[in-house]
Amino acid sequence: MGISLEFYFYLVIAGIFGGVLAGLYGIGGGLLYTFILPPFFAFFPSYSLGSAFVIANSFVGVFFAALSSSIKLYKDKEIPFKEVCIAGIFAVVSSLLAHHYIVSQKWYSMTIFRVIIVSLILFMVANLFIKQKNKPFGSPKNKDMPLVGFFGGFIAALSGFGGGIVMVPMMLSIGGYEIRKAKNISLGVIVMVSGVIVVRSLFEPSIPALGTIGYIIPSICLPIIVGTFIGGPLGVIASKKIKDKKLLYSYLTLLLGLMIYYSYTIINDL
Repeated sequence: MGISLEFYFYLVIAGIFGGVLAGLYGIGGGLLYTFILPPFFAFFPSYSLGSAFVIANSFVGVFFAALSSSIKLYKDKEIPFKEVCIAGIFAVVSSLLAHHYIVSQKWYSMTIFRVIIVSLILFMVANLFIKQKNKPFGSPKNKDMPLVGFFGGFIAALSGFGGGIVMVPMMLSIGGYEIRKAKNISLGVIVMVSGVIVVRSLFEPSIPALGTIGYIIPSICLPIIVGTFIGGPLGVIASKKIKDKKLLYSYLTLLLGLMIYYSYTIINDL
């Protein structure tokens, strides 16, 4: 069964929304991609495309959403290279370890790990709502970047979300960063982590009948990529027009809503 033009249109729209989320909040779009990809895999009923395929193809979207946003930030000279490099190195290492020792194992269940991840993020978001209500941002702490990167890369590999949903709250909570710098750092790290995961996925066993390259399915990823290069710069532009406090609370509200929704869907799947 092939994918109709209508569904290619939906994939482009998903790419646009993912790009906007990346540029606006630094979360990469993986929350959206991991949700919409499984229904499209149903177009290939003769093949069992499990968690590894969801994560790999989600990260293609995540990579290009973060890349398109980062290119815009680079042109505007707003990429904090020092913090990105420090956190990025630790994120890449932890993502590779998580992929090799957990994700690639037969016993791995993305749903079970997401229960833990979603619970963690709900706690972090609730904590930030309380702490940031009447508290100004502290002084940035670069010494926290290795920890931020390690957890971001680890959770990115396990969930396919991209890592931004962990790194941004951590930088706000323990690093003292303001929302704009935190999300810009997150985007740079996401480019590094997702790029490594995508390259690794390309060398996994392919399915010739589906035309896959490793775990990557080009017919699904290409429309998403097109959308990300539309949405990413739009998200960056929009973020500059919103005041810091409004950007922070809209980000926290979005994360809280998404986490509650994901908690509901995950529990139903167990």
